[in-house]
Order: sequence, then C-alpha cells, then structure tokens
Amino acid sequence: MESELGTIIERMESPVKETAFVLIEKTNKRDKPPQFLCMQRSKDRKWTFPGGTIDENESPLVAATREVWEECGIKTNSDMFLFVGAFDVRYNDTIGKRSVYWTLYDGQKIKAGKPEIIKCTWLTLKEINKLNSKGEFAKKEHTGELLARLSAALQIRSDSHHGSMI
Repeated sequence: MESELGTIIERMESPVKETAFVLIEKTNKRDKPPQFLCMQRSKDRKWTFPGGTIDENESPLVAATREVWEECGIKTNSDMFLFVGAFDVRYNDTIGKRSVYWTLYDGQKIKAGKPEIIKCTWLTLKEINKLNSKGEFAKKEHTGELLARLSAALQIRSDSHHGSMI
C-alpha cells in the first residue's frame, strides 16, 4: 500500500510524456510467419516500431497515424487501427504512457521518411525477439511490453479469423 501511494505521488510530481506506437503486420501467405514493420534509428542504430510523442491537443490515434506517415511514408486510415492497450513507461526522470495500436498492411513500398530513420524493414517475431535480447532494440523493457501487446493482438486476429488492412 505504501509503495502504491509513493507511485501515485511520484506521478503527480513528474512530467508525463505520452507516446503512441503502431504494430504494423504485413499481410503474408498463411504458411509464412507474421512480419512486422520495424525501423532503425540513425542516432544509436537501434530498432523500434513506428511511433512517437503525442503532440499537444492530439489524440493517441491521430499521433499514431501521423508518426506512421512521417517515419515510413505510409498513408494510413486510422479506422483500421485496433487499440491493443496502453502501459506506463519510465523515461529517465519522466513517467509516460504508451498507447499501442495494431493493423495489417498490404506491403506496398515503404521508405524511411525522416532523417533520424536509417531504414524500414519487415521482421518476424523471432527476429525482433533476437534483436531485443541482444539489446539492439530501443528501450528493451518497453519493447518487451510492446511484444506482449503484439501477442494479444495476434490472438485477437486469430480468434476473429480476419483483420483490417490499411
């Protein structure tokens, strides 16, 4: 109880950074493992998923849509995004909230849209987990939580036997 109270007080005193990320799954043949859009950053050569900071007066969904366009050059329809959850994160002395969306993509050309992105590519879960375990994904603990949300989205997709596509 005491630690919960400490966390609440800490949140009230700390600046909050809100971010939104999109787990974009490439539509593949059934016999191929799912692939997800990942980007490599130029500042530290670490991998990440499309997403970023939510601007003032912007919803997480609008931010996610904007970030996908800015970072990957993909025009998306936010109606096709499935909200798969949100979780708290810590950025040094800042507490944040990360909203996570999932969607399918038909695999048209993608490109790094910002100078801070070296490249965009499709990776399997096995490849993502390997990069994350080696510390090559940005914010290893955040990526672990994103992968948990991704697993939940894949289960939802499997249960419904269909998905939306941007």
